Amino acid sequence: MLLILGGQACTERLPQIVPWVPLVVSRWGEGSRCATLSVKNPLPIEPGLHVFIMTKHTQQGFTLIELMVTVAILGILASIALPAYSDYVTRGRIPQATTALSNGRVLLEQWFQDNRTYKAAGGVSPPCPANTPYFTFTGCPSDADTTFTLTATGKDAMNGFVYTINQANVMTSTTSWGNSTTCWVVSKSGGC
Repeated sequence: MLLILGGQACTERLPQIVPWVPLVVSRWGEGSRCATLSVKNPLPIEPGLHVFIMTKHTQQGFTLIELMVTVAILGILASIALPAYSDYVTRGRIPQATTALSNGRVLLEQWFQDNRTYKAAGGVSPPCPANTPYFTFTGCPSDADTTFTLTATGKDAMNGFVYTINQANVMTSTTSWGNSTTCWVVSKSGGC
């Protein structure tokens, strides 16, 4: 509660009488009367003394400007963070292809040492990489006796990513991040 008292200012005496009430004393007109406030007689009114009682409203909630600034800051952060996170997730899925191709090459070489061909022998197919949630593998068993090309083709979120490896250990990449005829592209900058 805020009390505004009219009359001559009593700035020295009033805060001592009622210390729990914030007081603002102002002068209106002539006179030397000073208001005395006590618990028994909270508002003595004398001629020439004007008393106004005002309540102070505390702020509750946020203003529209504060909310708009907060939303703008969150929008800027999201525009930076979401693409970086998307690239991070994509980089995490690439090893499904590269690991399976490397293992598939080793298994086909072992098959070739045992059977002298990359084709199916005696009705038995060589061990081939299994499809993963984001890549489909082709080229195993091979159509040729002495050559093979294993291919990992991206699907769903990895659509557009194609990795290959052959019997000479030549790796190629065709990706939205860049293409290479000598290695597997595994970063957005086109690096291997």
